[in-house]
Amino acid sequence: MLFWKEIFLTTDQKKLQEKEEILLQNHILYRTKKQSREKRQSINLTGREAFLYRVGSIPLTTYYLYVQKKMWSGQQN
Repeated sequence: MLFWKEIFLTTDQKKLQEKEEILLQNHILYRTKKQSREKRQSINLTGREAFLYRVGSIPLTTYYLYVQKKMWSGQQN
């Protein structure tokens, strides 16, 4: 049975690519996952929290890197 273990998490795509290159050079099977979210950016014009003015959003993308992990079921002989 095969499982995947998370070994790296980043918001920097360049760092992810560097890690992928290392795994490729060492012939290590891996997979990635990309999760995109948007973080709202607001400013308070009046000094009160109830009156926030939305000025835009910041894209937030998280990259996950997994390697293959073998799990054995049953007893070994």
